[in-house]
Amino acid sequence: MFASTQALLVLFLLCTLGWFLRRRGVLTPAALPALSLIALDVALPALVFVTMLDQFRGADARGWYFFPAAWAGFMVISFALSWAFAPLARPPVRREFRFCLFYHNAIFFPLAVLSEMFGAGARPVAELFLMTFLFPAFFFNTYSAFLRAEWRVDWRRTAHPVLFTTLAAVALAVTDSHAAIPRVILNAARQLGAVSVPLLMLLVGARLREDFEHRGPVYWREIARFVLLKNLLIPLFFFILLPRLPLWPSLRFLLLLQAAMPPVTAAPIVIEREGGQASFAGQLLVSSYVVSVATIPLFIWAHSAFWTPCG
Repeated sequence: MFASTQALLVLFLLCTLGWFLRRRGVLTPAALPALSLIALDVALPALVFVTMLDQFRGADARGWYFFPAAWAGFMVISFALSWAFAPLARPPVRREFRFCLFYHNAIFFPLAVLSEMFGAGARPVAELFLMTFLFPAFFFNTYSAFLRAEWRVDWRRTAHPVLFTTLAAVALAVTDSHAAIPRVILNAARQLGAVSVPLLMLLVGARLREDFEHRGPVYWREIARFVLLKNLLIPLFFFILLPRLPLWPSLRFLLLLQAAMPPVTAAPIVIEREGGQASFAGQLLVSSYVVSVATIPLFIWAHSAFWTPCG
């Protein structure tokens, strides 16, 4: 538990720095989209590519499809839970409550946790990328239906660099063709990927500060219920369920980590775009992130204490 708590404290300090830089005007609203683009569309795909090639070779890459398949099953269960618990929120904010319950921070917050615990190039990080490489395309092509009951495909968002780099790395690993990539390119990608986690956490802190600045009226009852569900009861449900499923230990650990994550940081942005209560989504986001500093290490400790080590 100490290692995971220390990892979360490092991330919390980076988020706090991002919050402070946004408060002082160093990270301006105009700068955030460009920095997000660098972090998510350049540095993160580079990290995905080199980590996958480092961790998977030939036979190791076979069976890779079990990870996204298990994640898809996890999302189906999460969808049912989000609809089941949505009535706990009052009608004016019910869809935002349901949205934030369903769409969790699937990639870069777990990435930051795993990088601090095992190292940025460790196998659990590569398995995380395998599990969640479809999330960006899934999120940007389903959130409008979730908020407005209207299906709208965004092909530009579907073709996310993380999707291409993951599939390219898997293809190279399965065919054992990684040696064809010049070492200088891999080294450059490794250096570029190294900035992804700290930059992403600074951006999370800045985004949380923006949400705090536009918080509007506070829905205390809904916030308390949301944190109880998102940070404790839903992860507890998966903690009880996952050991009963025929899954690899490392896969169970990653799914539990997914269940313990706070909402996706883009929630207030896309909810505002769809005419929803962005300030309420920001309240849920900030509250869940703060509480997760305690609850994520709690579930990681419970995993190590009661489950088979992820290995």
